[in-house]
Amino acid sequence: MGASSAVAWSLEAATERLSGQAPLLRSRLLAWWRLEGRHDLPWKLHADGRPPQPGEVLDPWGIWVAEIMLQQTQLQVALSYWQRWMAAFPSLEALAGAEQHQVLLLWQGLGY
Repeated sequence: MGASSAVAWSLEAATERLSGQAPLLRSRLLAWWRLEGRHDLPWKLHADGRPPQPGEVLDPWGIWVAEIMLQQTQLQVALSYWQRWMAAFPSLEALAGAEQHQVLLLWQGLGY
């Protein structure tokens, strides 16, 4: 068995072992998130502030905006920007109808 064959076999064996542990890892991770996760972020709630029930779908617009902001800005900073942005542009249609200077003004300051 060559070196590359040994590595491939070792990787395959490790993958099989980890795959067998996936259900346990999944349940532990979800249990941790239920206890420690940030459930109060506004994009994880309905517009009226209540958390979604199982099967309920949140508006993807607010989630998407948060994801983009959080790629370049820390949560504590992005939170206030997100709130101002969503007040000005509650939908993609509202953003599309906005003046460019208004969009740039509200985005200004995001980033490290």
